[in-house]
Order: sequence, then structure tokens, then C-alpha cells
Amino acid sequence: LYGHELSEDIDPLQAGLAWAVKLDKGDFIGRDALLRRRDDANLPRRVGLEIDGKRLAREGSAVRRDGRDVGQVTSGTFAPTVAKAIAMAYVEPGATAGGTAVEVDIRGKPAAARVVPLPFYRRPKPGHP
Repeated sequence: LYGHELSEDIDPLQAGLAWAVKLDKGDFIGRDALLRRRDDANLPRRVGLEIDGKRLAREGSAVRRDGRDVGQVTSGTFAPTVAKAIAMAYVEPGATAGGTAVEVDIRGKPAAARVVPLPFYRRPKPGHP
């Protein structure tokens, strides 16, 4: 979603889309800047969130951990395929590990959530359970 998970301020490496950037295929405009940002361990990273309950996080909702803001939701919805409220957010590097417990501020009320790997769902391969 350009403007949400990817923008002029959020590069594809930070967004977890490194597969789309071929840094070893020669020089291109912006390559040096991407290399600098790739190596910046302080940049927020995109994560998936599963939110307890049915309330939906929306763009701009604060993500908190241990009582302090650690990030912000970029998009959220209910996913019928996994039957859960989900969201994507950019969070501090220390809050990116799968299973990390966080809270999302949904219209002024905290909702328990946890960091989960992206994508939220992978279609089973034929012949595999």
C-alpha cells in the first residue's frame, strides 16, 4: 500500500521488501542511500500484528510496549482467512521479534496484540496439510 507501508520516507529494505531490490545488479540512482539505510540498525521495521478481540487498529494507532510508544500502525483490518484482527506497523528494532507482546491504542483504549511473521497467511501447497 504505497503511502502506508512504503513511501518516499520508507524504503523497500525497511519495509521488508528486499527481494524486490537487486543491490548486486550494478549501479543505480539511490543505491548508495539504500545501502546506508540497510545498515542502519535504528530504523523502525515493518511487522505484522495479531490483535486480540474484534476491534480494528487503523492507520496512526500507537503501538506500545511496557507503557511506552514503540511504533505506529500503518494499516489494519479483519482477516477472514485467519479469523483475526490484523495490522501492519512500523516498530522499533527491539520490538520486531515474533511473539513480542504489545498493545495497540484503538480509539483511546488499549488492545493486546503480538508481533507475528509476514505474510499473515500462506496457502498450503497441494499434497501438504
